[in-house]
Amino acid sequence: MSGRSLPGDSVGEQPTRGVLGTSDAVIGLLVVVATAVPTAVAALRRPELLLDDVEFAARARFEGWGGFVPEMGYRPGQGLIHAMQFNVIGERPAIQLLMLAIGNATAAWLFWKLLSLTVPRPIALATITTFVVLPNRGSLRFWTSTLPNHVAMCLLLCSAIVATGAIKRTQAGRRRGPDALDHSTTAWVAATILSLLSIVTYEATISLAPFITLALAITSSSWRARVAYPAAVLVLYGTAAVILKNRSPRVEGTTFFANPFDAVPKHLNGIAPRPFVVIGSLIVISCALWALGTVVRDRQRASGEAKLAACGVVIALAGLAPFAAAGFNIQSQGVLDRAHYFPTLGTALLLGTAVHVFYNSAVSRGGRPGALRPLLSCAVALSLVGVFNDLGPYVRSADDFRTTEAAIAQLMPPSDWTGPATWTEADQGVRITNPSVAGGVGWAFYNPQARDLYRLVHDEPDVPLWFAFGSPPPEQPPPNLAYFDIKNAELVRVTPAG
Repeated sequence: MSGRSLPGDSVGEQPTRGVLGTSDAVIGLLVVVATAVPTAVAALRRPELLLDDVEFAARARFEGWGGFVPEMGYRPGQGLIHAMQFNVIGERPAIQLLMLAIGNATAAWLFWKLLSLTVPRPIALATITTFVVLPNRGSLRFWTSTLPNHVAMCLLLCSAIVATGAIKRTQAGRRRGPDALDHSTTAWVAATILSLLSIVTYEATISLAPFITLALAITSSSWRARVAYPAAVLVLYGTAAVILKNRSPRVEGTTFFANPFDAVPKHLNGIAPRPFVVIGSLIVISCALWALGTVVRDRQRASGEAKLAACGVVIALAGLAPFAAAGFNIQSQGVLDRAHYFPTLGTALLLGTAVHVFYNSAVSRGGRPGALRPLLSCAVALSLVGVFNDLGPYVRSADDFRTTEAAIAQLMPPSDWTGPATWTEADQGVRITNPSVAGGVGWAFYNPQARDLYRLVHDEPDVPLWFAFGSPPPEQPPPNLAYFDIKNAELVRVTPAG
């Protein structure tokens, strides 16, 4: 996938004008701004700590850097990034979101850089536009704890850019002389280290990093670079993955290959905002069938566009593979939509290539280019609507956080609390109503987050085991168990229905 032209690329024969004539630097700047704007808007909407943010903030306040050592044990890069976020920036969610905007924008810019080096310019432009506007990863835009995902993406893309540069230099050297030049050891080491750092930051990149190794291998001329180097690199990645998986606290609960066939439908559900999910899914499926069918039918004679689109399908499936293997609950919105980030690299390439082919086909059949622009503009507008629709649940969760925070400030340990030695969740303590999780977002899902918010509000290092989420039972609860709802930022005692 090197070079600026592909077989059958009719745009390459036309004079560049309009956006096609815009410099790569200007396009890159536009990509950075467009990617950062949604997160910057969120930073202005009074954001608050959400979910893991609450736990990380409590760790940083009461345990310092040492509180993140366990996380560093199974995701070293992620643990280090979270430690820096919450020990350096602290409990300032607006500033945290600005850091998230920088990470998001940097990853998009690096993707544009990689596309500009590897695919024809019209396809690169269509692909990066699709990548920026797809509304299937609100958590990557609005949840500060996902910053390590962006760092992992940046490291992976940097590895791909290093490998692309090495391939281009080697190919240029071979054209200049008869000697069969090969990629430098420095390029191999740099690409491998960057990919490995990506994997140990967020292990979902392990299914994409081998493609970089494969690209270096198949463009090499020596047996050592074709076989020995790739084998060593893949063993290194596999060893890292096994070690990290065995150290993960979730290893016992992992549902390996629980529902692998759910991954693709769930990914398609996030392509377009509701109520256009079916249309978006049909478009992606049609494009994938066209690409794969063309490549299977024509093989080596298939057009460059069809091959690129097929590569997009492969990348998308590879990006989904780790989540499918782990039985991750992929969702089209909310905090669980972060699984779409890496497969969207391939989905965007598939759709970007298809848009280019569709546009050229219409023009070659006598259609006017201007007539297609309203349709494409409408598709972009709908995607942007989806992006900002994702923001709504995060804004609502921040409001819920503030009212809960004010209510918890009134709460003190119950006088009849006898301590953990005799305590059971069924008969002692205080319960508050579970927060709303509409849209897949809530300031908390689990009891540790409620308890950590109490610790932060009261500046209390001890974990309040007497405090948890819960709804009152229909019958009379034990006398040492109290239930409260939160109304107008105040605690209101709830009595059983019976």
